[in-house]
Amino acid sequence: MKRTKLSNDKLDNTEKEIILLLDSFLDPYPKNDNNSTWTNGLKKQLTKLGQEKGYEVATSSKKVKNKDWGEWLVDLMWYKNCYKNYKDGTLKSVFLVAEIEWLMGDWDIQIDFEKLMVLKSKYRLMIFQAPNEDKVINRFKFLKSIIDNYKSSQIGDRYLLVGFDAKKRIFIRHLKVY
Repeated sequence: MKRTKLSNDKLDNTEKEIILLLDSFLDPYPKNDNNSTWTNGLKKQLTKLGQEKGYEVATSSKKVKNKDWGEWLVDLMWYKNCYKNYKDGTLKSVFLVAEIEWLMGDWDIQIDFEKLMVLKSKYRLMIFQAPNEDKVINRFKFLKSIIDNYKSSQIGDRYLLVGFDAKKRIFIRHLKVY
């Protein structure tokens, strides 16, 4: 069943895979579960997808057994290291950075979102929740205004904003390309 409400944007294949992951994520998680259960479940799924795509994954949580590294800078990161000349490797590239924030305050979400803005990555994923669809849409507007006001934004920066409507129990997504 399709559980993610669409908006008028053009997702590429990786973004579509993330949305499909979110669609499949909702069914196994009961309404009463706490935030850490949801966060750990999302981290497990995003870790699996990142590794299937050939990336190493950094994230926290003892529940995510197959991660490559602990949390570093953000809740979850897909990256590649260069191992040619270095024993332990050095960072080669970052493909995706993600923050997951279940607290509903604007300030809580802004703090996490701004971490994504300062990192160089092909994809930036922000997952948050709001009490209803109107609040999700308002939060999209708020986050887009932060992007537009940020002087270091670069043409082509991609932000996949995903809000969970707690009332309807659906994810609503919006893609902002600067």
